[in-house]
Amino acid sequence: MAFILKSLKSTAALALLVGLNGCGTTVVQSANSPEAMGVVVSGFGKATGAPDLARASIGVEVRARTSEEATASTSTRMKELTEAFMNLGVLAADLKTQNFSVNFEQDFRPDPPPPLPEPIAPASKAGKGMASAPAPVKEASGKDEPRGWYRASNTLEVTVRDLKQLGQILGTATTLGANTIYGVNFELSNPQAFEAKAREKAVADAHARATQLARLSGVRLGPILAINESAGFPSPMPMAMPMMAKEGGYGYAAAAPVESGQLEVVSTVSIRYAIEKQ
Repeated sequence: MAFILKSLKSTAALALLVGLNGCGTTVVQSANSPEAMGVVVSGFGKATGAPDLARASIGVEVRARTSEEATASTSTRMKELTEAFMNLGVLAADLKTQNFSVNFEQDFRPDPPPPLPEPIAPASKAGKGMASAPAPVKEASGKDEPRGWYRASNTLEVTVRDLKQLGQILGTATTLGANTIYGVNFELSNPQAFEAKAREKAVADAHARATQLARLSGVRLGPILAINESAGFPSPMPMAMPMMAKEGGYGYAAAAPVESGQLEVVSTVSIRYAIEKQ
């Protein structure tokens, strides 16, 4: 749909607003001043590619009666995990401690009920007619000290550059005691190459729109006056993990099936062309 606004006076501007399939607004405008003459178009382009990089947060949580025991247990498991990952081809530079914490979880128990008073002994013959004093009630020893557990958590960020090994790495992790996996994010190691392809498509799209608008408006495209770009890098694509952390149990078999899918890079450009009369 097109809307043409035209003034009867020679000093008024001419504006043509065209909407193309909801892809943005394109403006063709002409006025007496050379700076105001031109056509502004928006172009859209995208490029898709298979991710070649994955990051996983793999951790161990342990509860124990003492902080030393909890920390030692997590440290032992994480050492085994680190060695196993490196044996599967993960570089030492791609292993990074993401979180380490030790917390005490109190287990408050209700106060025990007060002890019952001891029964009154019967009066002796010598003291007939006089009631004996009741035995003193034993006082409670006080509240028990709060008891609980120490929970130690150690999380490692693992960068996997060979996605063929990803399933084996996840399976090995849980087999060796990892009980927390926060998910896997897939990424492109070189998104700039896909951005360049998307930009090329966006510029071509903008030029095609400007050419059509100039032809429909009875003018000819002149040189480019200005270009603006808005590029979108792909956000890491998370993969839901089919695992629930269990106390004392592991959720995976030897290997976990994973699918990396596709990632998309988009580019939007806005180009201003000068216009000339036919």
